[in-house]
Amino acid sequence: MAISSDTDLPLAGLTGLAKRLVLDQILAEPIARDAQDKSLAARKPLAVYLAEEKIVSSVQIALAGSREFGLPLLDLTAFDLSQSPVENINERLIRKNRALPLCIR
Repeated sequence: MAISSDTDLPLAGLTGLAKRLVLDQILAEPIARDAQDKSLAARKPLAVYLAEEKIVSSVQIALAGSREFGLPLLDLTAFDLSQSPVENINERLIRKNRALPLCIR
């Protein structure tokens, strides 16, 4: 009985978001592999790399990420951000953590 290795599998080496984008037929496998490699070389998260290079729209990235990681997708346009405490938080901290405060408790 032969045991298959990861290299025998069709999407071997693709993980997380890259694999989801291929499975959802948003990206072709070679493009996903190339983007994954280039994002690693640039030391950027894949989602950031894909959006900056305009390879995939931010909406498609968000939807695929939500499906892949089982997290709900939150539409910030549904919030009145003028009521957000964002002006009380250091912008560097927001960018570093990629988190936007929506309310203060």
